Amino acid sequence: MAKRTANTLSIMEVLSLFATESDAVTWFEEVRWNGTPTCTHCGNTDNLSRPKTRPDALWCPACQQRFTVRMGTVMESSRISLQKWAVAMYYTLTARKGISSMQLSKELKVTQKTAWFLLQRIREACQREEFKVDLIAEIDEVYIGGRNKNRHLKDRPKIGQGMTGKQAVLGIHQRRRPTKALPVDQTDMATLYPVIQQHVEPGTFVCTDDHGAYRNLNQLGYQHRPVAHSAGEYVKHGAHTNGIESVWAVLRRSLLGVYHHVTTKHLHRYLNEATFRLHEGNCQIDTIDRLRTLGQGLSGKRLTYRRLIRGEAMS
Repeated sequence: MAKRTANTLSIMEVLSLFATESDAVTWFEEVRWNGTPTCTHCGNTDNLSRPKTRPDALWCPACQQRFTVRMGTVMESSRISLQKWAVAMYYTLTARKGISSMQLSKELKVTQKTAWFLLQRIREACQREEFKVDLIAEIDEVYIGGRNKNRHLKDRPKIGQGMTGKQAVLGIHQRRRPTKALPVDQTDMATLYPVIQQHVEPGTFVCTDDHGAYRNLNQLGYQHRPVAHSAGEYVKHGAHTNGIESVWAVLRRSLLGVYHHVTTKHLHRYLNEATFRLHEGNCQIDTIDRLRTLGQGLSGKRLTYRRLIRGEAMS
């Protein structure tokens, strides 16, 4: 069977699709409510009307309240037009390594601070619903942080402490399924095993490298197949970690070449973005369907600027 090629959208087609603010409102409403607008205050769907003074809003006669498609989403209270939201979502999905807030600010003609806040809310929308990986899983860890050779001599870690000051991230990858990437405090058994048990079904065929923390995975009910990277072994009887390492390769290029610096308190959102974009892009999904999936992820999430800069959880 021939490999399916996804239908892509050019930026010109996107600008045509969202030619006016009214077009953008219609698209977001259709994605969120599937043709049946629902009052965000009381859940009513009957006899809704549009006020003449606010064509982007809907009026609910049941609760006598006005609402818009932004309410109850990460777009709530945003003064950015829905046209710009749509274009920002497009760039987030189609730029292989992501788009910087500085570049996006030029594309949308907004300030860099506004573009950064916009991107962070889109990254929040990239967060997947909870699910467990099964069948075959590749598990690996990576450390995110600056290169030691670029540090000041007095700040460089001692021999054997090369990961000091870096953030550990655990990755769980399954083909044709979204990849999970989670910041973790340590990469020892006590830290990794509860996370693996939470996200991987028992009985799963688990491929890892020869890191010592994984050596007792069989005792947890997994079919563990380690690959000894330290001995130059990268594939053994079909077991490998090439998939998750490809994710790390693109993630590193994003962090080093596009974003340059990411603080620990925001790292999980960048991981959400990277894993969402890579999965949707690698599964030959049409660009418009990828946009719809991201648009559906906007609902049920709220991220204020105050909570964002304080590093607090989503409300």
